[in-house]
Amino acid sequence: MKNESDQEWEQLIVDFLQSKADTDLIKFIKETFKDIQKLASKSKEVSEEFETFLDARKNKRHENVAETDFQTSRMTELLEHLDEFNLVDKANLASEYQAMVEKITDKYHTNTWIEDASDNASSVTFATHVAKLTHSKIDSSSLNDAINTTRDDTLTTSSLANPIVDGAVAGNQYAPIYQFLSLEIDGVTLAQALAESSNTILQAFAKNDAQLSDWNKRFKEVTQASTLSTHFLAKQVYFPINNEQDQYHLLCHMVSSSLAQHIFEALFNNENKQIRNQYFDKKYHPKTFYDFPAKATLAVTASNHSNASQLNGRRGGKLYLFNTQPPIWQSQINPPANETSLFNHYLLNQMSRDNINGFCAMFLGAIEVYRKPNIMYGLEKWLQAITDDVIAYASTVQQLPAGWSINSELEANRIEHCYFLDINRQDDTFITAQRSNEWQAIVARDFGQWINNKLSDKGKNFTPQPEHRKLWQKFFSEHLRDYMNIVSIDDLTKESETL
Repeated sequence: MKNESDQEWEQLIVDFLQSKADTDLIKFIKETFKDIQKLASKSKEVSEEFETFLDARKNKRHENVAETDFQTSRMTELLEHLDEFNLVDKANLASEYQAMVEKITDKYHTNTWIEDASDNASSVTFATHVAKLTHSKIDSSSLNDAINTTRDDTLTTSSLANPIVDGAVAGNQYAPIYQFLSLEIDGVTLAQALAESSNTILQAFAKNDAQLSDWNKRFKEVTQASTLSTHFLAKQVYFPINNEQDQYHLLCHMVSSSLAQHIFEALFNNENKQIRNQYFDKKYHPKTFYDFPAKATLAVTASNHSNASQLNGRRGGKLYLFNTQPPIWQSQINPPANETSLFNHYLLNQMSRDNINGFCAMFLGAIEVYRKPNIMYGLEKWLQAITDDVIAYASTVQQLPAGWSINSELEANRIEHCYFLDINRQDDTFITAQRSNEWQAIVARDFGQWINNKLSDKGKNFTPQPEHRKLWQKFFSEHLRDYMNIVSIDDLTKESETL
């Protein structure tokens, strides 16, 4: 009697092969429709109704109908329509369709397909480190890192709680074998299950015990370590271990595809995309948005990314590298006490220099800015970056001892800026004015004028108008208000904790 586990695997395998067969059939039908549509577009005999029927964009599948059922029913309708229009030989097309159905059925018959997959199992390697990610022409061994040792100061594949094992294939035609062996039940892949000597998972599909034994043997070899070898295109470093005898260790650097995939999914998972979209649309989301600025993208493959590895295909042939530059040294922060405006302070202008240059370059290089949504979107991103610089600068100054602005040049000229920067100053008149929030409009206006001044400096033939200032002012005002609301909440929280 079959055990429950074998029955689950059998059903999963049957469903997998059926989905492959359905995909091939659907592809054939869609290509047939495209060919007929091209012929119809050149014919003067076909009706508008028939052209509409051929157009896939105007004939959408109902969500309750399976894709295969939808496409096969369309194929049946197509053959009926061909009685009216002399575009192709209906009998030949019907015969070709039937032949394709039989071919696909034979190809994905469980015994036939598994036999063929076992013959080519040696063309598939399960690996955490894939040699082809260094150079696509490398055909040497990939490596499956099963080491459990970790170090807190080093990020390695072993640091991952559940590393995704990649599939290196000799050619993309063998990718379905990797997908087959990657089928999973309760965290156990089919490849792992078939590695158990006593397994009977494929017994229902085998003709006899000899074939079953042969299948198990071939599939088991996929998960076993192969003889390691390197390649002349691999990155190799000769590390001396005995200078007198000219002895070396050969170190061969290999990319961890498992680690690369973990980074990729952390950056581009659906939830993070949604949070990111909400952030840039200035909409609320209950979860925190994480961003990694100044990332570098390394293109691993130019085309057909799955040829290098299966996970490389999912990543679109790219690796993402984080910025590991050391922090920029900053001297002790001095408040803008001797300035007439916070926007004159050297530190703020230094912090925001690159973003301001980017904003000015885009604005001054654009024509009819307000009529091009894509340009405005780009400008808003630069404005957001500049706003973040201003708020980061303000947050730094706010950490200085309270009261630094008393009797200062800044207080005499722009006390509104003091309400923003000397946030913890305690004299009663100051606190009352600060809580009124009316000062925020002055700070936002000065921000807008600051941006206009930068545009004037960069564009000698351009004169910013008050309308420009109001636009930058409005943008900054919204973010300043949000920031001050957060600061107020933090202050209330601290007060309640003190009580």
